[in-house]
Amino acid sequence: MDLRQALLTEIYARLTEDVALQGICGGTVRLVEGMPTPDTAFPYLTHSFTLEAGDSWALAEGFWLLDLWDHSPNTIRLSAMRHRLITLMDKLVLTPPGGDIVLMQIDFVRESKGPTDAPDVHRLMTQWSLHLDRQVEVEAVLGR
Repeated sequence: MDLRQALLTEIYARLTEDVALQGICGGTVRLVEGMPTPDTAFPYLTHSFTLEAGDSWALAEGFWLLDLWDHSPNTIRLSAMRHRLITLMDKLVLTPPGGDIVLMQIDFVRESKGPTDAPDVHRLMTQWSLHLDRQVEVEAVLGR
């Protein structure tokens, strides 16, 4: 499994299997990579990754963009989703299976209200930083 797929799998499982988030979302956490189909039931989450080389050949960095969508007369459920997502994901350290990445940390960076084109549709755009340590970096540090 490549790094991108490993990250998607880890994050998908963490979010969709969380009982508290399921409760907030009405029983099912819908997490879609990219744009959802027009008939996707609210609330749902959309996400995408950007991965790039870091300052050193042993590090990789990136961003995870996660948007929260809801259709409601108010933002109470969206706020509850936001709170649970930050609890689940901020400062999270993952160890993706296989490959040369041995450690990945996810950190909350920022959020902003996103544009929508329908009444009572609310969107909260969040951005998260990714820091990935490669096996060679860990071995170099431990070998010092």
